Amino acid sequence: MFGFLKRSKKESSLDSQQKGRVLNGYQKQIDMFQVRNEQERRPSIPEVSFKQVEREAYDSVKHFQSLIKHLKQTNSSLEELRKMFKSGEITENAYKLIMSELTQDLSFSIESIFKLRDSLEVIKARAKLELIKEKGELKSVQPEQQGMIRSSQYIYQASYSSEISRWDEVISKIEAALSSMAIEEEISIIENYLYLIKDKPSLGAHPQEDERTLTLLQQRLTSILEKWAEIRHGKIEQIMNSEVEASRLRDEIKELEVRFAVGEIEETIFESKMSILKGNLRNIEQEIAGIRKFVDDMDTKVFRCTDLLRETR
Repeated sequence: MFGFLKRSKKESSLDSQQKGRVLNGYQKQIDMFQVRNEQERRPSIPEVSFKQVEREAYDSVKHFQSLIKHLKQTNSSLEELRKMFKSGEITENAYKLIMSELTQDLSFSIESIFKLRDSLEVIKARAKLELIKEKGELKSVQPEQQGMIRSSQYIYQASYSSEISRWDEVISKIEAALSSMAIEEEISIIENYLYLIKDKPSLGAHPQEDERTLTLLQQRLTSILEKWAEIRHGKIEQIMNSEVEASRLRDEIKELEVRFAVGEIEETIFESKMSILKGNLRNIEQEIAGIRKFVDDMDTKVFRCTDLLRETR
């Protein structure tokens, strides 16, 4: 009887172990199923190919630069055409015909450039995200891996530094392209186009093209106004600093004149120092005048564009 009880307990223990293994097996399957479900539910982030982004960036930059060159040429042609008409070199009919063609060309170029600018901004953002990712991976390298990397400069450069520099180069090329047209050039082109739209009844109308381009111009002008506010602040600060420097130079000139009048310094030394001081003062005064003219001209153009855009909508 005792032996039977021992066997029963032993068999019960074995049954429990077997049940435990079965339950553990089931639990593992359940856990794996939950993990798979969670992975399937989690949105997958597509891998970004550097070569794909690089090719897309360089093709867009090349096209963008070509469009800017063409846009500047068209804008120059418009200005020359106005001069020729005012001087009587061409008839009014010829002026209207050529002006209408140039207006359509300008409209197409503006629309294409603004759309491509948006595309370049998106590509730049993607490249910056990949750059941050590469730098983050570099920081997350384990200490033992860092030791291995430090022991081999070649491995470090090949695996991390080269990737970072490649993304940096793509971003730099895009930024250089986006800044290849100065803000004063861009506002001048917008102003010319808005004047053309205002005179459209006499040149032949293309209302759908105009409305689409005007919408893009409104968006771009908003961005330019924000950018100009920052630039203007910097220019005003530059003027103030230059005026402080000009005031200091004027004080030095007065002091030098007094020292010469009381015989403290010789004439040759006086003339030499006075020449240098007056030359420096003249350069600063010209710089101040140039910055003021630039700010005034830009303010006028920005106001004019805002006013013209309001009239044409």
